[in-house]
Amino acid sequence: MRCERCLKREAMIHVAVSQNEHKNELFLCQECAHELFNQSVEDQDHNHLNNFMLHAQSEMRTCHHCGSTLKTIVDMGRFGCEHCYETFGSDIHQMINRVQHLKDRHVGKVPKSYELYLKQEEKIERLEEKLNVLIKTQAFEEAAVVRDEIKALKEGGNGEDEPLAE
Repeated sequence: MRCERCLKREAMIHVAVSQNEHKNELFLCQECAHELFNQSVEDQDHNHLNNFMLHAQSEMRTCHHCGSTLKTIVDMGRFGCEHCYETFGSDIHQMINRVQHLKDRHVGKVPKSYELYLKQEEKIERLEEKLNVLIKTQAFEEAAVVRDEIKALKEGGNGEDEPLAE
């Protein structure tokens, strides 16, 4: 069984906490357990451990349709039904990013007809990031220019007053 915190190493430590007749179980690797418990002991504050256990409890939620939990999905390596994607989508997204250390983007080949669209989407994304930085630094004139460029791209142009080839 894998560690429920890092999802990388083998779980060696079993933590069980009972609250109001509800039992929470957590399976951790040695490194994560050491990190978790040492931080709690050093801080003389068990809020860190409690927060982690509350997070683990939230992971015990189930799919409303098939009853699968996030733990069973991770252990089995597949979803129980199509509704699991809606229920656990954000959690699975975070796990994939943590394991792959990459953005959740396709990096392989794409059809030629789709390539131009992807380039435009990437350009819009870069411009939106630039816009956020400009707004934070209060460079509002430059931000307005970037905003207009984003708007032109979203309306079907390429941001340079030329129509986008389809």
